[in-house]
Amino acid sequence: MPHELAERAWIVRVDLRFGDKALEQRWLAVASPDPAVAALNLDRFPGIDSTDPRAAVRELEQSEIQILKLRPGAVRPLIPFSIMGHPRKR
Repeated sequence: MPHELAERAWIVRVDLRFGDKALEQRWLAVASPDPAVAALNLDRFPGIDSTDPRAAVRELEQSEIQILKLRPGAVRPLIPFSIMGHPRKR
């Protein structure tokens, strides 16, 4: 029996911080029906603190969900290049 893929998912940006200084950004694909819930569901992901600012950037298309094989509730780390696409194809 094949695993069911998520119906909706979001790209979420997290700004990792140490005190008042931003250290780096993390980009994650989060399977969730709601963007606000997607951003909140990252507290269980290693290296992300509940105080780190985060925002759902955009909804993933079904083809992207299939490529990432995102099941309901899944979280996958991304790299910015894969999010923004190839610069020469813009």
